[in-house]
Amino acid sequence: MRQHITALTHPLTDLIVPCSREFLDNHALKPGSYGMFSEVEQDALLNECHALTPTISPGGSAANSAQTARLLGVPGSVIGLVGDDHFGHTMREDLERQGIAVPLPPVANARTGTCVSLITPDGERTMRTCLGVARHLEPRDLSTDVILQSSWLLIEGYFLTASESNAHAIMEAISIARSQRVKIAFSTAAEFVVDAKRDEIQRDIMPHIDLLISNEGEAMALANVATAQEALVALRRSVPGVVITCGKDGAIGSIHNDSWSTPAGEPRSSVVDTTGAGDVFAGAFLAGITRGLSPQISAVGAARLAAEVITQRGARLSSEAYSWWRESTGL
Repeated sequence: MRQHITALTHPLTDLIVPCSREFLDNHALKPGSYGMFSEVEQDALLNECHALTPTISPGGSAANSAQTARLLGVPGSVIGLVGDDHFGHTMREDLERQGIAVPLPPVANARTGTCVSLITPDGERTMRTCLGVARHLEPRDLSTDVILQSSWLLIEGYFLTASESNAHAIMEAISIARSQRVKIAFSTAAEFVVDAKRDEIQRDIMPHIDLLISNEGEAMALANVATAQEALVALRRSVPGVVITCGKDGAIGSIHNDSWSTPAGEPRSSVVDTTGAGDVFAGAFLAGITRGLSPQISAVGAARLAAEVITQRGARLSSEAYSWWRESTGL
């Protein structure tokens, strides 16, 4: 099977906005929170942010991971819906320019999703997302041939909470991948996803996947335990591979009961924006194991790139990332 990562994702345009705590207070936004906005609410917020000069970048959790993997030599595809609007066309062009396939055409008279990421001076992000047409993806939209030609299918957990059609698409994608033994990675994505869909993840997702990727808060919530290490022990009983990122404490994991840990990477400069750190880690880790590296070495390289991406705005790494990754992995 060829090396290829297919991401089932909500393609979103990220609008990264530097702001003060006062701005958050004035708009009743809890620092560090994540929430869903309607189109009307998102437009109102975007109008307020315009004067703050946002950085605009194509995004989406699993799409960011696929972009990272492509930078490290593993081609990919992105399955998700965008609208026939400026953001949708820009996103498709950007992904295709990087060599990432986008099999689904833009949807006429539909709006591409946006994620406003408000970054305070300490680097903390407060996010508000309007999914637009992305929430309408359903099983019939899945690109079966693309999934079956992949070495990994990466699914982001946001799909479980977005809509019933999205949730059905996850289960159909898992069925397609399983039919030809394509490996499946599932990213829990956010604690609110786990809080809302813990039973479904445990019952419907975990028995059918090869790799679970979570941060420590998500993993502890999913396993209902108090520490990341306890979560690792509990989760690996149900999933062959588990990777848990632990912020400044690095990452821990277990693949077929072979456990390991790795320290966090050292940022070369101060933290600017933590947006996308987990996405970059996931993409780099998958790229590493796809190219034959051990899970622990893959995690070392992933931690290095995650440390680099938080020193800039947005989740898009420069071409230098490959040399940083090689320094860390020896590949």
